[in-house]
Amino acid sequence: MYDKTQIFIADTSRADSTKLTNNEFVDNRYPDWSTNGEWIAWAPITDGGSEIWVMRSDGSEQQKLIDRGREPAWAPDSERIVFSRPASDSDYTALWTIRRDGSELRQITDPSRNPLN
Repeated sequence: MYDKTQIFIADTSRADSTKLTNNEFVDNRYPDWSTNGEWIAWAPITDGGSEIWVMRSDGSEQQKLIDRGREPAWAPDSERIVFSRPASDSDYTALWTIRRDGSELRQITDPSRNPLN
C-alpha cells in the first residue's frame, strides 16, 4: 500500500515536526515558502492531475488556486506565484503567474519558443 505524501515543517534544533497537510491527495509536492515567510505554495497530485494551492506557513487557510499547475515558485514580493501549466491554446507547457488570492491568472511564456516542447 502506498502512503500519501504530506507536507511537514521541522525544527531541526529540537527535531520537532508539524504536519501541515492532511488531505486525500496522492502526493503533496513542490512546497515553496514565500519570501516573506508567511505562505507556502505547493502542487498536490490528484486523480485528475495536479493543482496549485497556498496555505499559511502554519498550515491554516489552505486554498486551491487553479487546476493543472505544477512546480510553484514565489515572486520576490510574496504576492504572485509563477508555475508551469499547459498553454491556453495547446498542451505544450508554458509559464503562468497568479496572485496569492487566485486572481489575475496570466500566461507569461510562449510554449512554441520552449526547446523542451
